[in-house]
Amino acid sequence: INVTSDVRVKSNILPWAGNALGLIRQLNVVEYAMDDAYKPFGGIYDGRYVGLTSQNVYQVAPWAVNTQGGKDCWECLTGLDCQQHQHWQVKQDLLAGVFVKGFQQIDDRLVYLEAENKALRLEMVALRGG
Repeated sequence: INVTSDVRVKSNILPWAGNALGLIRQLNVVEYAMDDAYKPFGGIYDGRYVGLTSQNVYQVAPWAVNTQGGKDCWECLTGLDCQQHQHWQVKQDLLAGVFVKGFQQIDDRLVYLEAENKALRLEMVALRGG
């Protein structure tokens, strides 16, 4: 799956009003060992990895998972060995917009809290008479 970000292939473009931080909170970041046959970069790293599981991401952001035809398969949904479907793949780039929106939401909170803090400090100075 190759997904282009070019505006020329998109229509009905609207600002996303979803709660990015709420979605991000539902993503379970896990540490894991990778089966030898699936280690990235030719298996040159033999340590532990940190990432997401396709099954968890699918529950939160199904548009970011290529289910390889197994979206209705009980074995695939629960992460059991399935002989009918290929392994699911998270398209990390499809989550980039959610992460950017999450940073924007955090920045909005930070700006608000800084302004509130400044106002409270000014109020305290005024109450102290100076």
